[in-house]
Amino acid sequence: MKRTIASLMLIIILSQVLSACGQKKAIRLKPIGDGAKVYAHFDLEIDTDLSFSNPFDPALADLNVRFTSPAGKAVVVPAFWYQDFDPQTLAPSGVPGWRARFTPDAPGDWTAQAELAHPALKSDPLVVQVAANPAAHGFMRINPQDPRYFALDDGSFFLPVGLNIAWSNGDVLKDYTAWLDHFSQNGGNFIRVWMASWSFGIEWQDTGLGDYSARLKQAWLLDQVFTLAEDRGIYVMLCLVNHGAFSETTNAEWASNPYNAALGGPLKQPGDFVNDPTARDLFKRRLRYIAARWAAYPSLGVWEWWNEINWTPISDEALKPWITEMTAEMQKYDPYHHLLSTSYSEGANNSIWAMPELSFAQQHDYSGKDPVSLLPANRVTIQKKAGEKPAVLGEQGNANDDASQPYNNGGTHLHNGLWAAPFSGYASTAMYWWWDNYIDPADLWYQFKGISAFLKDENLAKMVPSQTATTPPGAQVMILSSPERALVWVRDDTYNMHDTQLAYYKDKARGPNWKYSPPALENLSFTLNGLQDGRYRATWYSTLDGQPSGDPLEFTVHAGSATINVPPFQIDLALKMVQFP
Repeated sequence: MKRTIASLMLIIILSQVLSACGQKKAIRLKPIGDGAKVYAHFDLEIDTDLSFSNPFDPALADLNVRFTSPAGKAVVVPAFWYQDFDPQTLAPSGVPGWRARFTPDAPGDWTAQAELAHPALKSDPLVVQVAANPAAHGFMRINPQDPRYFALDDGSFFLPVGLNIAWSNGDVLKDYTAWLDHFSQNGGNFIRVWMASWSFGIEWQDTGLGDYSARLKQAWLLDQVFTLAEDRGIYVMLCLVNHGAFSETTNAEWASNPYNAALGGPLKQPGDFVNDPTARDLFKRRLRYIAARWAAYPSLGVWEWWNEINWTPISDEALKPWITEMTAEMQKYDPYHHLLSTSYSEGANNSIWAMPELSFAQQHDYSGKDPVSLLPANRVTIQKKAGEKPAVLGEQGNANDDASQPYNNGGTHLHNGLWAAPFSGYASTAMYWWWDNYIDPADLWYQFKGISAFLKDENLAKMVPSQTATTPPGAQVMILSSPERALVWVRDDTYNMHDTQLAYYKDKARGPNWKYSPPALENLSFTLNGLQDGRYRATWYSTLDGQPSGDPLEFTVHAGSATINVPPFQIDLALKMVQFP
């Protein structure tokens, strides 16, 4: 009897050991989809029969994948818990499981190996053949030629022609497909998207804290937005926290925030979010998942910490150490070193831009003031705070609701911001806000075409902004110039929101499709200074489509100066002057 019991115990122990060994052999990597290419993300599926009570908690499930390049350089990225969905019904498709997402930066044979911390085990290595991809531009960077601007990994100059397309309140896939089609077809290449509670946020009152299972559909939809953007050559600034989530006064959502102690969270008041150790640890967990899932998309241009944090009770003094801490945390999981920024409801005159953790400064403007007069001074103010960092006009609008302004059907303010921002030295166009209830229904997508086409293939690095006026008065002249080249935008002084509104109410025959159309200007000239002496070819361009509007002319610059006669025009026109070789 004793021998029988001992034999049974031995069998049980051996079965447990064999079972454990079997589990350790169960972790393995499987490729998904076609072959990998340089600067194109790909996914690997990770199979394991190990289960975890919360796959989003790295203390329970610390699963990573090590990618080793042909040159022997190792890159470790965290895995993430994934659920597929049916694009038509948005119902879950299949069972959830682990994935790893990666973008290689060199061709050749890469090796991937999954690594689990507890229990300690590794998969068999998987060889991934990465093909060259000459058409790919890579990730968005600070321009190495001029830190006031952006560039891409392939060295090409990058000027964001931007628009906020922050969320959809309808059919997300249908809306974003249509919006990004219109936008990209007219030269748009940069959008801003929010991870808000009502859109792509992964942690809210329906999830609790630190477990995102209930919001895997939102995560999947954000995957699709990044893929749509990538397919259309569009980069994304992803805003991680919107102000309302931690505000009790402005777009207040604090009453529904799972960090609120009233809902079982750790915080008695929203301002404690950046100081409380538990809140910071939970947000770090969220960052790990965000980086694991979306950092590999080349279409991700920027992580934006906050939208307009000044609407929360969090002070800059409390925010700065939080940004330092969270940047270090993000860098653990983001091997692609994406740019980082944050934003305020105005933001030009803020010392936070000097922080080394922030890649560029941002400004938001809803003053309705003429960008031609406002932005040059604002850019100087930003430079005093940010130094030689880029400045981005991340939100612009004429007022709180452009859609309610019938005199703005033609997009006066939109047009002026698109042109005035780069000609004031900003690293982007102005990024308008009202995408879904103004730009799309008014079909103003064409407004992006002119500035995009005019500046296509232009390298603004080392160019200097300046401004003058015509003789006789009548138009403002904004200039970007280097010693041998000049880009010029000439705009009617009356093409602004103030005069647009006056003209609307004076026009007794106005109808629902009224657009501002000031009279044509003629017999104007201006003086262009700062060019090298020599012969130049000058070509005038339409600002509607960015195409030449006449035959090139020749000018001679003497003593660094040339007088330019402006052809008759209505609203505005643009000019390129290039020195002969």
